[in-house]
Formats: sequence, structure tokens, C-alpha cells
Amino acid sequence: MKRKKLTLSTIAFTRVERVGTAVLAVLLVLCIVVPPLWRRYIPDQVVDSAVERMAIEEYFASLGSRQATTPEHTVRIESEEVETPAWQSFAFNPNTISADSLILLGLTAKQAAAVVRYRSAGGVFRRPSDLEKLRAIDAATRQRLVALVRIPEKTAERKSAQTPRATSATQGAYTQAQPQEAIAPRVVETIDLNAADTAMLRRLRGIGAVLSQRIVDYRQQLGGFHHVEQLLNVRGIKPELIDRLRSQLHIDTTAIQRIDLNTATLEQLQSHPYINSAEAKGIVYYRATMGKLTQPADLLRYKLLTPERYNRLRPYIIVE
Repeated sequence: MKRKKLTLSTIAFTRVERVGTAVLAVLLVLCIVVPPLWRRYIPDQVVDSAVERMAIEEYFASLGSRQATTPEHTVRIESEEVETPAWQSFAFNPNTISADSLILLGLTAKQAAAVVRYRSAGGVFRRPSDLEKLRAIDAATRQRLVALVRIPEKTAERKSAQTPRATSATQGAYTQAQPQEAIAPRVVETIDLNAADTAMLRRLRGIGAVLSQRIVDYRQQLGGFHHVEQLLNVRGIKPELIDRLRSQLHIDTTAIQRIDLNTATLEQLQSHPYINSAEAKGIVYYRATMGKLTQPADLLRYKLLTPERYNRLRPYIIVE
């Protein structure tokens, strides 16, 4: 008995040691048991929508430098058609430019229609200062556009006066002396830049097999031309060549193939010449986190594009 008591007293713990051992044992059990139970029965924390929106905005800001909106580039979004003061500057021939291209130059729809009506009535622009004939265009806009006007020399040198009309007494004799084909006006053939194949393009002076193929390839990437000045993006084409061919070209803008921003894949967006990789990723990320775009102007609303890049891309995008 004495030996047993001695052994127990030797290995026995004090009261403080027993309490400490019990506490350590409880903590050890909690560390082993609690984590699996937590992962199984406690759902992931739901991120607040405001926090998520802030994270999305930070992501968009990290995609690339975004120019701050200045008073000159204030964007007012009220409907599908967004009216922005930003415009493009490119050389143009007022005798052939389309109404859509005039709007890209900064004219209003009413001013562009005035230019078209003037030409339809037989008016011809022979020098840049002839823009002053159109009172619908304000002086500041005329002054800005005059420096961009490019009129072929043949048009500038052409006489405005037409062949005098023959009197009733001499008209019969003149008709007998001259065949009908001799007095018929000369019709200049024009080529639709959005429909011409390489063979048709090679009819144009200065366009060979290489340039014609480059034009067709770029048109396919772009989805169609919106104005003639876009030919400057084709390697090997200079402004002088465009000025010489301008009167022989016209553009059917209804043939442009547009991209649906809500269904286009990342690869399709990146393949367009007017959308870079960062912008394409921003559009796809927005769709995945915030839902579909409701109108093309959302690209401006959520700063996915700058006003300048949006105006250039606008003819090529739709939202369905």
C-alpha cells in the first residue's frame, strides 16, 4: 500500500496543471472539429452589391488609361442615339461625301441634309469657300471644314455654264448634223466600295492586284466601309490616291455588318480593327457581372470606351 501511494503521488498533477491540461485538450478538439463543420454548414458570405460594383469599377479602371470627361466631351445619355460634341476630322469632297460621313464630321442631321439637297438641285462645290453658300451651316463649322475640303482639279476647273440651248429655228438642223450619242452627257461609272470585288477595284487607276486584295481584306475585318477616308487605314494607300478616286467611289452604308455587343465572343470583338484587347475584355466582363447591355451608349455610360473611340465604332455595333 505504501508503495502504491508513493507511485500515485509521484505521477499525480497539481490542481493548476489539471486545469491547464483540460483547457489545452478542449482547444485541440475545437481546432480539429470546428473547421470541417464550418465549411459544411456555414454558407459563403454574400458580397454586398455596392462592394461588387466598386470592384467592377476598379477593374474597368485597371484595363487601361481612360481619358477624363472634359467639358468639351460631355456625354448626355437620354435615348438610343447619344449626341456627343466629339467629332472626327478627315479630308472630304463635298460633291461626293454621304450624309452619314458629314455627321461624323460634326454636322447635325439638318446641316448634312442641306448639303445633299444642294447637290441634288444641281449645285457643285468648285472651291472650299463654296460652303458659304449653305446658310444652314454656321460660320464656326464652315471655318473648321474648309481646311478639310479636297476637290479634284477636274471639278474645280469645270465651267459652270452649260452648252447654250439651241433655238427652235436651229434645233432641228443641229439635231440632224449631230448624232444623238454626240450630245448625250457623259456618265461616270462609280464603284460601290462595299460591294466591289478585286477585279472591279483594279479598274481604278492606281489600284493594282495587291492594293485591291488589301482593300477587300480590310473591308472584311471592318464589316464594311462607312466613309471613303477609311481607305487610309489600308497599307499602301495615300491621301493623294483617295482624292483622285473619290469621284469614282460611292458607299452603300446599309451593307455594313454590325456586331451584337450582347452575343459577340471575345475573339469576335478583338478581331474588329476599332476594338482593342482591353476594351473587348471589359465588354465581356461587364456582361458576365452586370448583365446585358441595353443600348450601345452603355459603352460610354460605364466608361468602356472613350467618346472618340465610341463615335468611330458606333456604325458597327448594335444591341439586341
